[in-house]
Parts: sequence; C-alpha cells; structure tokens
Amino acid sequence: MHSRLILASSRFHIRTFLLMILLSLLTLPAFAKKKDAKNDLVFNRVLDRSERLMNRRQQSLQKALKDGADSLRNYQKNKSEAILNLFGDLHSMHRDAEQVSSVNCSLSRYDDFWVSRYLLDGRILADLYLPLQTTDSLFPAVLFLCGHEKTGFETESYVKTAESLARNGIATLLVEPISATNRVQITGPDGAPLTKRTTSEHTLLNNGGLLVGLPIAKEMMRDNLMAFQFLSSLDLIDSTRIGLIGNSGGGAQTSFLSAALGNHIKAVACCSWFTQRQRMLAKYGPDDACQYWPGELARQIDIPDYYIVQAPKPFLVLAGTKDFIDYEGTCHAFNEVKQVWATLGSADCELFAVHDGHGIGPEKREKAVNFFRKYLNVSSPYTAQQASTNDFELISFEEATPAENENNRISSLANQYKPRHTTFSEMSLSSRQKSVMEVTGFSYPTAISVHKLEQNGTLPHYALSRKSDLPSIPFILHENKSGSGIAILLNSKGCQAYAVASPQPAFPSSLSTMRYIIIPDLTGIGSLADDSTKNNSKFMNSDYRTSALAIMLGSSVVTMQTEDIAALALWASDKWKDESITIFSDTPLSIPARHAVLLLQNHKGISSIRIQNNSPAMDWMDIITSPSRPNLLRSIVPNAWKYYNLDELIIQ
Repeated sequence: MHSRLILASSRFHIRTFLLMILLSLLTLPAFAKKKDAKNDLVFNRVLDRSERLMNRRQQSLQKALKDGADSLRNYQKNKSEAILNLFGDLHSMHRDAEQVSSVNCSLSRYDDFWVSRYLLDGRILADLYLPLQTTDSLFPAVLFLCGHEKTGFETESYVKTAESLARNGIATLLVEPISATNRVQITGPDGAPLTKRTTSEHTLLNNGGLLVGLPIAKEMMRDNLMAFQFLSSLDLIDSTRIGLIGNSGGGAQTSFLSAALGNHIKAVACCSWFTQRQRMLAKYGPDDACQYWPGELARQIDIPDYYIVQAPKPFLVLAGTKDFIDYEGTCHAFNEVKQVWATLGSADCELFAVHDGHGIGPEKREKAVNFFRKYLNVSSPYTAQQASTNDFELISFEEATPAENENNRISSLANQYKPRHTTFSEMSLSSRQKSVMEVTGFSYPTAISVHKLEQNGTLPHYALSRKSDLPSIPFILHENKSGSGIAILLNSKGCQAYAVASPQPAFPSSLSTMRYIIIPDLTGIGSLADDSTKNNSKFMNSDYRTSALAIMLGSSVVTMQTEDIAALALWASDKWKDESITIFSDTPLSIPARHAVLLLQNHKGISSIRIQNNSPAMDWMDIITSPSRPNLLRSIVPNAWKYYNLDELIIQ
C-alpha cells in the first residue's frame, strides 16, 4: 500500500512537472512578445503620476463623506473652485453669451411638434423642437448637446430624442457641434474635409487653441453657453425649468457646462460618457481633445466631480453594459455620486443601464424623457415614442450657413497677444525665466547621477538618473581630446542616430572642434518613444496618449524634454567645469532646445550656454496656421503664445 502511494505520488509530481513545462512553453511566445514590444516606459510613468493624484482625490472625498455633510460641502466648495479655475475666464464667455445674435432660418411643422432652425452668433446651427400644444403657459426645456458623429444634430437617435421630448411637452434645443457636417473647419482647396472623423479635427484644432489658452473643450463650452442663453431668453420658455443632456462627447460637454451653469440647470442627464477618468486612461489613453482640459488631473478633478459640485441636483446616468466607456468605472463613479447625494439627504440620482453599447437607444431615450418629465414638472400624460412623420409644412426664412471658421478665430486671437511678446523681450533674464517656468511647469532637476551601461557600438553608453518619477535618460558620449567645449546633440532619432556607426560616427562639421559630444534619448525619442501602435490613428499623433496625458497633468512633452536637456547640461557642467555648452538641435527638437537655453543661463555653474543658430526652425504661429499637420501635440506648450514666441527665448 505504501509503495503504491509513493508511485502515485511520483506520477503526480511527474505530471505536474510536465504540465509546468507545457505551460511555460505556451506562455513563452507571449512573454517574448511583451519583451519585444515597443517601449511604454514614459507613458506608464505619467500614467502612474495620474493614478497617484486620483488616489489622493478619492481619499479626500472618502474622508469628507465619513466626516458628514459639512465636510462634504467643503469638498464641494474646494472642487468647484478648482473646476472654475480650470475653465478660466467664464465671465467673458457669459458676457459673449448674453450678446448672442440669432437668425431664424426655417420652420417645419409635423403632426404634433414644430422644428425651428436657428443660426446663433453667425456660427452655431441649432434646431429648436417645440410641442404643438401644452397645458403650461411656458414650456419647460432641455438643451441637448450632441456627440461627435459627422451628422451632428441630424443624427437619428438625437432627432428621435428631441421629438419624444417635444411630444411630451418639453421644448428641446439640439446644438450642432464643431466639426460636424455643417461646421467642418479644416478643408482642402475644394472645400472637402481633410480628416475622416470629427474627433480627428478636434485634435488638430486643439493644437492652436492650446497655445492661445482656448482648448477645443473651452471653445465648445463657449458655443454651448450661447445656446443655453438663447434658449433661456426665449419668451415661450420657462427659464426656471431647463434641463441638460448630452451623449458621448456631448456627455463630456454636458458635464462641463452643467458645472459652469450651476443652479441655472434644474436637472441633468449624461449618456455614454460618465465613468472614472483613470480607468479610461489605463484602458485607452486620453480621449478626444474636446473631452479633457489642460491641468485637469493636476487639480485632482475626476469626472464625477463635475456632478458632485452640483449635488443634490437631480442627476441621471445612462449607460450601456457593452459600451466601450468602462462600465465598471461607471458603477464605481456612480457609487461615489450616490454616497454624496445620500449624505446631503437626497436620493435624486440614478444609474440606468441597459445591455447595449454606445449611444442613446430607445430604452435610454424613454428613461431620459420620463426623468425630465418628473424633474421639470410636466403634468400632461406621457406620450410613447413613435415614428417620425413627413414634413407637414416647411417655411424657409434665411440660408443657414455658418460664416466664421474657428481656426481663423484662433489665428485672430493669436495676433492679439503679439504686443505682450515685446514686453517679454524687455524683461530681465530672471523675470523671463520665471515667466517661462510658470507657463511650462518646468522645474530644475535634482539629485542627478550617471552610471555607465554595457557598450553597444563604437561609443560608450550611459544613463542619467534623477530624483523623480521619470525614467533615466540614456545617452552616448564621444570625446575629442584635442577639442574644447561640450556639445549636446539633439537628434529626433535619439542615440541610435550615432550609436552603431563604424568605425567613427559622422558628426556634423560644426561639432568637429568640440571636446565632448553628448547624444541623448529624450522623452518621446529613441528608446523613450511611445509605442505608436497603442495610439489611436484617428488622433493623428503617434504619441497622442503621452502628449495629451502630460497636458492633463499640467505639463507637456516639451516641458519634459526641456527638463531632460537641463539635467544633461547640469551634469556636464558639473563634471567638466571649465567647458562651455552648446546645444545642437534638429527641427523636431528645436522647441525644447530653445526653452532649455533660456532656463539654463546663469544657472548653477553654467557660465555659457547657447544654441547653434538663432533662427527657430518652427514657430508657434506656424502651428496655429497649419493645423492639419500630424504629430504637433508633442510640440505644444499650453498658453505659451500669450506670453512669448520661440525666437524670444534666444539670448543675444
């Protein structure tokens, strides 16, 4: 009996051992593939930074919930201030909205509602759906912010939602967003769109907008404020009973606008967008440019906060369990909301989820209609959804063609800031450095150390480490014992441009007299480049997720690259104290190079630092006026054009 047990045990161990070998063989290709995959190091580091900030935000909220209603109201106050600070000057946007012009272009009558088309501010198309009859003297109303389908406010599900609301006694204004059919901004000579998706155009328009402090999210909020002001000013609308709803990217705009309008909105519903920001970042990277704000994560603002600051206003989340919007994140985010409402003594918040995907389908539409009927106090009997009818009558008044191009508007805004540049040029060096640091979020590196790596090619390899959460900077070093001076050679291909040359790298002739030549990989370059296959091609940036996430964190790729260059220069100046430093840069890296030159003047032992020539290869205005070029987001510093141009960073 004992021998049988030993034999059985041996067989068990043999089978287990063989199974382990088989499993290791099966997993080997996946492991090898992971090892061979392009580098995610920089993105993962900035993603970790955002996760730490979101964890702090959640700890703060949970403490407020635990401490009770007064503590929670303090959380609301602080977060509201952070959000309004994020939005910038709302007063001027409200002032513009109060002066909005409107032109009634057409009127269509259906069997039980009207549709009137308006052109607002000469740019924004909007369709107003009006009930044919009501028991109220004034109509309650809903402002509907559309997602980013090319068909805009003529998208079938949006039209059906507006029709159903109108049949149930609620006036509804559908707003055409930027880049939809009637508002395409970036076109070729023949007038045809240069991008296939509205989200692609948003991203390209955002580049110039960021430079002048007008990100696309803010431009769309400006439009939506005007639409709200127009709707609430109509004589037949009860301005005390206005609701707000949006789907997808319109859900993002609903979140922002409702937080900005506060008590002016009676009830709000968000469809196919509400979730936790960090889960979406980890899953897909940043969204379309109109769905985030520069510095949003730095202020520890998560998507639920846009609604928490409004609590306990009636709030409805419409979600699909098969949506690409992370549903588990939706549930977690709604749980936060539910706790907030409960702490403030209200149950007027609801998550309505159906087993469908993205968008506002029939069940969600019906739920939205009943939600607004309840909280906008509609007493007439409910009318079920039905098929649309043909036009009963169409009256045209004026042609509805948006006249102004938003890209031209950004260019005109850019010209307004040129006088400030003269002031910048006249400032002292220390004042200019302080101004650039404030705009970029740059900080000087600390605790720099360098260690040698295994040599791969003809030149020795090193890695520079800093006391920060950023990865080490790899670089190669060439020494010419008969020369003098230190050259930092910035090449958009990084170390590999010179690492394996044999027998001697062919450096530019202008470097022939340099004693030391340092060729680094910077953030986004060489071994520190993002994996382009993990960046959605629709955003037209091969490193969109890193560039956009850095901006959400209050930084930029330019800032991180400038800090990389500064770290190398400070290390080199400390190691070779009597040598001057010159930065040589190709076009793609000329922007961080010029920032580094300004910020390193007279700093900690650097007696002389310059850039090879004084003519910028790329200018901010080039970016503003040429929005269709891909891969520009990595070259953007938000708000920079308001304070300085690139040639003003050069020390004469």
